[in-house]
Formats: sequence, structure tokens, C-alpha cells
Amino acid sequence: MDVSAETFADRTERTAVLNVTRGGESLGTLSAWQGVYPSFSMISTRAGIRSTPQEDLYVIFSELQPDGRTAAFRLLVNPMVWWMWLAGPFVILGTVVALWPARQRAVAYAIPQVPGAAPSGGAP
Repeated sequence: MDVSAETFADRTERTAVLNVTRGGESLGTLSAWQGVYPSFSMISTRAGIRSTPQEDLYVIFSELQPDGRTAAFRLLVNPMVWWMWLAGPFVILGTVVALWPARQRAVAYAIPQVPGAAPSGGAP
């Protein structure tokens, strides 16, 4: 883990770069960001995100201890998020098809026959 800080007029930005591993295998690096706004008594964060078809990993920079060497992070693993994004257009398409107006069938009208009347246009 490497934490760097940069001070601006209205805030202090802290960026933590983490090497993420699972079972000893490297999954890559993620950067989590935290902005501290003292004049507003507010902290803003941006999560580092690793997205795969199986799961999304979110790393959120929660706290940096006063010694500057220890930090706290919140880790969230959400399974199958990628598949929800993939399914979204199909849900929208299905809704459009379901709400599409049905075609109106043509109605055929029968002309009633009067008994004893000769057909028009023919010989008697």
C-alpha cells in the first residue's frame, strides 16, 4: 500500500494505491481516493473498482491514522453485477415489445339477403 497526499486551497486529497491479491495470485492494483474538505467538515471518497463477469470488487478509503502509516479500507464484493448491466437492454426490449399496440383485425360485414329479391345486375 502506498498513500500519497496533496494539499489544495480548499481540500486535502489522499490517494491510496493497493496491490490486490487473492490466494497469492495478483489481481492488479486499485487506487482509492479521499478528499477532506475542512471548511465544510466533509469527506468525499472515490472507490477503486475491479470489475469481472463473476464479481465487482470495490475498495473504499475510509480513514488514515495520524501516524500516516496505517489506513482503514472498506472492501465490498458484489457478485454478478456485470450480468445485470448486460441484461438491462433485454429488459428494456421486452418491455417495449410487451407494451407495443396490438394490430386491429379487419371486420367483415355481411349484407343481409331479402327473401324473394332478385340479385342486382342480373336477368330476372
